[in-house]
Amino acid sequence: PHYDSRIVGKYCEKRDPHLACVAYERGSCDMELVNVSQ
Repeated sequence: PHYDSRIVGKYCEKRDPHLACVAYERGSCDMELVNVSQ
């Protein structure tokens, strides 16, 4: 991808948690995915 999934996920956490999960899944950001899903 042409973007950093961590940055996109962090931005999406407050606006749209589902999009944050998608971004973290694409970037294989396992710990971030666990944190946003709690």
